Formats: sequence, C-alpha cells, structure tokens
Amino acid sequence: MFKVKSFLSLRRLAINKNLPKLERIFLTLFLVFSLPIQALELKYNYRPGENNLQTIKNPDELESVIQHLEAVESFKRTKTGFYINLKPILLELQLKHLSPIVAFQLKRRLGLEPLFRYSEKTLFDVGNVITFFLKNQGYLDTSTTVRLFISKEGFAKVKVDVDTGPIFLYGGFEFINACFKPSEFYRKFNKPFGIPFSYLLAYEGLDKAFELCRKKGYLYSVVYLEEPFDVKRESIYSFFWKNLKTQPGLVINFLSYYTDLLLTNPIEAIKFIYRPQYAVYPKLVFLRKESQKITYTIGGIENHFKKQIEELIKKNPRLVYNLARLKEEIKKLLADEGYFDAKVFLKLEKNNLLIEVSRGERYRLVLEIVPKLKGLPKVELKYYSAQKVEEYLKNLQRWLIAHSYLFAEIKNQQKLEPKTKTVHLKVEIKNARTYHIEVIKKIEVPDKGLKKNILQILSKVRTKEIITNPQKKKELEQHLETFLKAAQCESPTVSVKVEKEKTTAKVVYKISCPKRRKIGKLLYWIEGKLPKRELDYIMPFSVEGKTFSQKWIELVREKLLKENLFYNFTVKPIKVKKDKVDLLVEGNQRRPFSLSGAVGFSTDEGLFLQTRFQIINLLNTGEIFSLDYSLSGRRNTYNLGYFDNHLFSKTLFGGANLFKSYEEHTQYDITSKGYSLILGFHRGFYSDFSLTLVSSENNYTFDGTENNLTLGKVIFDYTYRKPIFEGELKRGAVFNNIRLTRGIKGKNFYKWTFTHHIHRQWESFIGALNLSFGQASKHTPVFERFYLGGMKNLKGYSFESVAPYGGGTVYWYFNLEGGFKVYKSFYLFPGFDIGNCALSWKESFKQPKKDIYVGLGTLTGVGPIRFTVAVPLKNRIQLQDIKYFLYIGFGF
Repeated sequence: MFKVKSFLSLRRLAINKNLPKLERIFLTLFLVFSLPIQALELKYNYRPGENNLQTIKNPDELESVIQHLEAVESFKRTKTGFYINLKPILLELQLKHLSPIVAFQLKRRLGLEPLFRYSEKTLFDVGNVITFFLKNQGYLDTSTTVRLFISKEGFAKVKVDVDTGPIFLYGGFEFINACFKPSEFYRKFNKPFGIPFSYLLAYEGLDKAFELCRKKGYLYSVVYLEEPFDVKRESIYSFFWKNLKTQPGLVINFLSYYTDLLLTNPIEAIKFIYRPQYAVYPKLVFLRKESQKITYTIGGIENHFKKQIEELIKKNPRLVYNLARLKEEIKKLLADEGYFDAKVFLKLEKNNLLIEVSRGERYRLVLEIVPKLKGLPKVELKYYSAQKVEEYLKNLQRWLIAHSYLFAEIKNQQKLEPKTKTVHLKVEIKNARTYHIEVIKKIEVPDKGLKKNILQILSKVRTKEIITNPQKKKELEQHLETFLKAAQCESPTVSVKVEKEKTTAKVVYKISCPKRRKIGKLLYWIEGKLPKRELDYIMPFSVEGKTFSQKWIELVREKLLKENLFYNFTVKPIKVKKDKVDLLVEGNQRRPFSLSGAVGFSTDEGLFLQTRFQIINLLNTGEIFSLDYSLSGRRNTYNLGYFDNHLFSKTLFGGANLFKSYEEHTQYDITSKGYSLILGFHRGFYSDFSLTLVSSENNYTFDGTENNLTLGKVIFDYTYRKPIFEGELKRGAVFNNIRLTRGIKGKNFYKWTFTHHIHRQWESFIGALNLSFGQASKHTPVFERFYLGGMKNLKGYSFESVAPYGGGTVYWYFNLEGGFKVYKSFYLFPGFDIGNCALSWKESFKQPKKDIYVGLGTLTGVGPIRFTVAVPLKNRIQLQDIKYFLYIGFGF
C-alpha cells in the first residue's frame, strides 16, 4: 500500500513538471469560469429592450432589481440562471368595423400606446372593455372577437372585430302595479327620452322608482327590472314631443346629444332624424306588501317644530305605524330644545294620523363651571338646548387647549328642577391647570440636508394637538418613519413622547438616522434600440459611492431629460444591500420622429409660429437631426441641424447647422444664409464649455443702402446650470451664461454678454430674477449690435425700440417677476422690467426705460399657455402704449 501511494505521488509530480505553462493557464481559466458565476445568465422568452442588468454579478442583487421592473411579467431563479417572462410589446391595435371617429375615441379611452409593454391579460381584456363601453352607449347587441398575436420576439398585435349592431334608444319605462303616476316619475328622473339606452340608465331608474315609492308611504315595496324589455320603433320627432310634454328643459339635453352626434358623425346623425330607431322600454315591477298608506296632520305647535317632526318622519317613515315609538321620538325632539314637560296626543282616524302637541314651558339653563377659570368667555345661553350645550362643551375644550390648559377630562351633569323650570348644568374640568410647552428635539442626523427637511416637518406640527390628541402623535411618528425610510436611512428610529408635569408639557422628539446608504450602480432598462455605449455615455460623471440623497435622483432625472432620448422614464432607488442602494432607470426610448412647437400673437409681430421636426437616434449613437421653421410678420427662418450630446466620448459634444433667414428689424432688414459648427465638452454635472464657428452671407439694408457682408465669427460659451435644493426638495434653479464673440472674417469685432437667471419656489409663490448686460466694439456690424424692447425683455416697449440708431454697443437689463397661484394650476405673474441700450455705459444709466406687466398662465398637454399685458412707465400712460402677448407651446 505504501508503494502504491509513493508511485502515485511521484507520477503526479512528473505530470506537473512536464505540463506546459500555457496548458496550466488554460486549465486555471477553465476552473475559474466553471464556477457558479454562470448562474447569472439571463434568459428571456421575449427579446428584451436595451439594458445593462448583465453587469450585476450578485444573484441576490439581480433578483431584488428584477422585482421592481414594470416590464417583467414573472421570473424564475434556478441554479443555472434567471428565466424572465417579459410583458409583450404592443405594436398595433386594430379595431375593425368601426367608424374612424369612434375607433379613435375608444383607443383614447383604452389608453394603450404602441411600443409599450402590457400583460397578455390586459391585451386580451380589450374586447371586454370595448363591449362594456359600447353597451353603455346604446349598442346592446355588441359583440367583440379578440385575436391576440405574439411573435417569438415578444411583439404583440391585437385585432378586435366589433359587431355593434343597431343602436337602442331610451323610450321610457313600463310600470306594473306602480305606486305613483308615470308623469311624476319622469319629472323626478330628469333623463330625456331618445338618448342612448344603457343598463346604468335602467338601474338609475330603478333606484329613483324605489325612492319615490318610499316617499309615497309604501314602506315595504319591492321594485325589480323584468327582462326582456319591450322594444318599439319610434322616430326622433316622437322623442322630441315626449320631452317637451314631460319637462321642457329636457329638450335642451336631448338636442345637445344630437349636436355632438352631428359633429362626430354627420352621416349617422342625419340617418337618425329620417328613420325610426329602436326604442327600449324597461319594465319596472312593484310588489307592495303593505297596501295601507297613512297620511298625518300636525297641530298645536309652531311651524319650525312642525318641520322638524316632518323631517323626523321622512327619515324613518315606519314611525307612523309604531305610535308608541313616534310619541317618544317627538317628546325627545322637544326635550332637546328645553321643553321637558311636553305632551303628545296621537289619534288614528282611518288612514290619517292626527298629531297634537302641547309643548309647555321652556326650561332655562343655569350653568356652573368648576373650577372658575380666568378669562373664560361668558355663556350666552338663556334657555336649554342640547345642540347648543354640545357646541359649548366643544368650544370649551378648544378654549382650554388654545389657552394652554392641561386637564384630565371634562365631565358634565344635568339636573332638572321642575319647580323652577330650570336645567342645572354642572361642567367639571378635572385637574385643570395652566402650563407652558417645552419642545425638545434630539435629532441625530449627520446629513445637513436631511436634518433641514426633518426640522421643516416639525416646524409645521401643531404642538398642542400632539399633546392633547394621541392619534395626531401616532400619525406624526408614522409620517417621520416613512420619510426616513424613503431617505434610505440604514437604521432609522423615531420617537415622539409627551410628558405632562404640573405646569409643563414636554414634547420630546428623538429622531436618528446615523448613516444613509451609499449609491451603488446606475442601472438601465430602456425599451428601444439605444446601444449600451450610449447608456454609459449619458452619465459622464459617476454618482456611485455618493451618500444617497434626493438631490442625486433629481440630478439624474434632469440629466436624462436634457438628453431628450426618452419618451418617459422613472428613477427608482432599489435597496440591494444593507449599506447600498442602486438607482434603476426604467423607461421607453423616444420615438424616432417627433413634432413640436409654439404659436402666439403679439402687438408688434402679429401671429407667429415655431415648429420643429426631429429625427432621434437614427444612427444609434444618440444623435438628433432637426428641421426648425419660424414664421411671423417680421421673420422667416429655416434651420437644418445635427447634434450629438456625446460625440466620440462621454464628455465631448458637437453638432452642425445650415440656416437661412429673412428678418425685418426696426432699423434694418437682413437676409442671411450659412452654416455653423459647434464643439464642446461637459464639465461636471452643472457646466458646459463650447466653441462655435459661424460663417454666413448677409445681405442687409441699412440707412437706405444695400450691403453685402460675408461674416465669419467664433463664439465661446460657458454655461452653468445648478438646481437649488432646500434640504431634500428642489426649490428652483440658477442659470448663468458668459458668451464671447470674435469676428475673424469680414469684420474684426468683438462683443461679450453675461446672463444670470434665478427662480425660486415656495409653497404657493414663484419668484424669478433676470439680469443681463453686454458690450460690443465700435466696428460691430449693425445686425450684431444690441437692441432692447419686445416680449423677450422690455415688454412695455415696441420690438427693438430701445436702442440708438444703428444699434447699441452696451446694454443692461434687469427683471423681477412673481407668480401667485389664483385657481388650481393657473398662476398670475406680475413683473417689473428696467434697462437701457446706448453707445456708452454712462449714457445707458441716464434715463433707463421701465415697465410693469401682468400675465396669466398655466401648463397644458401642448405646453405652457401665457397671456401677458405690459405698459411702459412714462409720465402718462396712454391706451396705445399697452402691449400684449399670447404664447402657447414650447418655443426653442
């Protein structure tokens, strides 16, 4: 045995000695790659959209991310990998045998958009949704056949064959054994004859009939719908006359429906008028178990008490059949008003109940408060009233809390004294004592921004409510816990304690967030053709390793919006480890073709239009091709552009433009055509540098003469954009720009401008400040000089009217604006402008131009809408000086 072992050991040594080095390396690599790392293989039953989930090496981490993906239908984790079922991508939704208008309305109602993922159940249920919708539009015989096609790649097409059948109109109800007159029912039902019939309409009628029957005194009536309904053929004219006879106001509702029909489908509307339609008559069957109807007469008491008794019986009609209980209820009603000696006489004669009431004398109220408190308002209750006493006790409790009183409870005892006709009400405030509030905040949160937000939450807390109302204390604790969890605190603790002493009420806040999780990877799940290279380029500056803060999510979101490559997206923090949180970006790539723009009107330029047609990511490198067109009473501009935000690298960007324009200015007219080239780089999250070369041929008329100038210039730009955060919340933004221009061909000139913009948001107010100034050399061409006036700066002055002849070489402009919420999403924007344009700085400050303005605006699906009226501040304001502007959409 010893010999065998020795032989094997020697043999193993010989093999190792003779094994070539390359083979050893190969075997080592084979062993490494044979480890369970292959378990991270991702397999899909559909082709996935572009994503970088393959970069995750930890199976548990990958599983936690997959759980948060909206695109995933289900997944299964095995030893060999992850098997993921994705929701199919909807390519097309076809609705056959429907008019284009109805099909369009239905598609909008369904809310399904192409190139988005939906579950198979959602897609297959389209037919049921359409059937339900059409049946409630009067098409009772509607049937739908749904065919769902899903390719191996996971693309879905939904084809729905719709057979609407004829439309059925509401002709009225048939009443069997009814307890009211049909005319009375139709007046109450208030639904015009001739509108499309639906089951919802029938059930509304059923409820109204049951309610009407109860009011008539038939308390045990049962009403039900009997099917099948009667169907008759009637003309539109017959419905018109029915409505006119029943209730003239119904005719307006009837006509408004057919006006809508005429606008959406004129041919169908005309057919309706000239041919009879199917009219549906649902049957309402009444079963009355109690046939006796009892009326009542009330006497011996004032009208306001009569009304109270009538309301009592209306709320519970069964009382007229239970006289003993009715008597007690009326006596209680009177006792609540201080008539404790009231007598009630009830007498039933045939089907009429006589109610005679003798109320007696009203009891006075004697109020005693123990202990007597200084400053307690006097009670102005002369007579007893249960409602007034209840209100007084509530007000007393509010007064005690408002004036810093601690108390155990408020007890009250009522004692009737029939001899003196009084009610002695003793209110005892147990253990009442004044106190002062002491708030102790023990906030162990190293993060300054998070701490600031916690203090803001606590500043809005009503401390007295926390002291007196335990429920409010519990709600505050839950709110703070949710907030700290959302802020990704590792081990958050929240405690709100109320300590009541003799003269002090302490509220002790103990809030700790010793450490926040760090940001891990930035993960993408983007549906589309965007390559992974472009996803890596989108964020040139890594957020990995930063302490988690809502600020970083906002910065990532802003950066993605600026890329203009996504139709929609979400940024979710995903907890993957105890001390780390990944940011998951899930969304859809913007469709290749898009059209946007703005329209408006101004006193100077009349109507104006801006449109932009874009082709996005045509070459799969994130580039944008655009065609811009602007038209107004003064200008006509074309621009063909190319721009890539990440040209050859993460930080480099570049583009080119071809342009041609005709513009009528106040002092000159100009036609220009040429090209521009731009190259720049991203410097951090907030700033960009760029260099632009412009070459143009300019034909302009100035001072009565025509001039031609081939101009070349270089423009250096530095732009700084930074959001303003108040703790964790974004409250505004700062924008700065420095631009230096140098003429290199045709004219040797220079000019520079500086622009500063800041806006800040509060709870219901928006404030903005704009500052801009610049200077140009004496040899600057007329069309490169400065001009003020118009809706972009001095709004109260005409377009380019604030400038010396031939343009200014210096200018300055200052604007201050506020925004006040006036109704829902509508804001009122008052503002003030001041500035001037001149040939020297000294002249520019001599007589600055000023104006005031006010605008009304809101944000809609097509972009912002804003209407502004401005007036210059001169010696005397005249009507012809008023300027106004209307702007709708996103300009560029």
